[in-house]
Amino acid sequence: MPLSVRILWFLLLNLLIAVGLLGWVLKGSYGLGKDSLIENTVESRMESMVRLLMPALNGSELSEWNDILEHTGDANGVELALVSPDGARLLAGSERELPSDLAQQLQEKYPPRAGRPGRRRRLEMTEENHLDALMDDGPPGGPGRDPDVRNGRMGRIDIEAIGEFGAPKHEMAALHFWIEAGNRKPNDLMLIVWKRDNASQVFFSWTPLFFTTLALLLVTALIWVPFVYRITRRLGILTQGAESIAEGQFEIDVASDRSDELGRLSRSVQGMAQRLDEYVTGQKRFLGDIAHELCSPLVRLRMGLGVLEHQLGDEDQSRLGNLNEEVEELSQLVNELLDFSKASLKPDKLEFETVNLLDLCSTVVAREAGDRPVALSVPEGLTIQSRGDLLKRAIGNLVRNAVRYTDETGMIAIRVESSDSGVVIAVEDEGPGLPEAWLEKVFEPFSRPDDARAREHGGSGLGMAIAKTCITGLGGDIRCENRPEGGLAVIIRL
Repeated sequence: MPLSVRILWFLLLNLLIAVGLLGWVLKGSYGLGKDSLIENTVESRMESMVRLLMPALNGSELSEWNDILEHTGDANGVELALVSPDGARLLAGSERELPSDLAQQLQEKYPPRAGRPGRRRRLEMTEENHLDALMDDGPPGGPGRDPDVRNGRMGRIDIEAIGEFGAPKHEMAALHFWIEAGNRKPNDLMLIVWKRDNASQVFFSWTPLFFTTLALLLVTALIWVPFVYRITRRLGILTQGAESIAEGQFEIDVASDRSDELGRLSRSVQGMAQRLDEYVTGQKRFLGDIAHELCSPLVRLRMGLGVLEHQLGDEDQSRLGNLNEEVEELSQLVNELLDFSKASLKPDKLEFETVNLLDLCSTVVAREAGDRPVALSVPEGLTIQSRGDLLKRAIGNLVRNAVRYTDETGMIAIRVESSDSGVVIAVEDEGPGLPEAWLEKVFEPFSRPDDARAREHGGSGLGMAIAKTCITGLGGDIRCENRPEGGLAVIIRL
């Protein structure tokens, strides 16, 4: 799992724990459970409280209403009072004074009723209050009675105002509702609800909590996302740099001016890459210098052997031939060391040129394969921007290896394909192939697998290393794979 995903996962876990703790606090302090999560508005909780209160008021006398309101208020953490719709009369409950703005609104909305004593007029339904119950304190079944009230059913609830009164706001509510009409008991009621000093689940609103939580999440994201991005971005740069170093490419730029541990690590990796580059470059230069210095003794040795050849008798000519073979092999090793050193020491600026691949491959085959047939499959006229000398050296070593390890009846082929992403050059043979463990190690200098491409076939183990150094210097990639039908295929991508 990527580090950025893991950090964000821990952040999500942290938020889940915070939400869990918040839910525990809401449950313990406000008594809010899963039902409260469903009924997530003040209006719905008010309506639920009133619907539980209405049967108790219907089945009790007016003298018992104070106890009912007190019990209901204690259960919900509020203080209740029943008043007339215009707010002029206190019927039961708390004796708190109504705020002036609420009292004025009630008097404007429900003015004193006109008409005969003992009769109340029917309230017409309007878009503001949606009233559809008939108010009548006359005898049961008299004129003007609503069928639902006459049959003993509870009347309709109409919430007139929520959270618009008191100081501070959202501390008080007024609800208009009706109960079953009876003698000496009013049925047109206004319930006034005050929030107590302690917590109350009735007045709890998810709206401020939602926006608060949203703001917290936004602030958390603004803090965490840039922080995680900067850390993971720097770690990604360091990872790419380490991978480049592992592949032998020391020209990286991972240094950072950060003052924390990542900054120090970046500068340390940069310094390590520079020192490794100096060490490897110096080693290759030293290797080339040694090979160059060996050329002069080898030339003198071969000249001496040539003079000695004319002075020895026939019986010693075979011994001299063996000595010439050893000198020739030593000379070939020195030449390969020089090639490897030249390929490794890249110039400061690599200037590319237009290279015709068909002409280049034909020249390499004529020089390296001799009279061995090599199948060429190269599109005519295909050119690339590259360095012809490095490309010839790389393909030449691959063809030389293919000729060396393939029987005279075996197939050797060079296939070139082009696409939008570049050019693929494959050198294939029908030799013994390579063990799977050696498909990568074969590009290391002086490496030869004992069971496939053994020492007796000749070569110093530098050919594949030279090829990889040249292709890497051209910005390409080289790899080996065993062919299903037998043999080895070395694939170059440029």
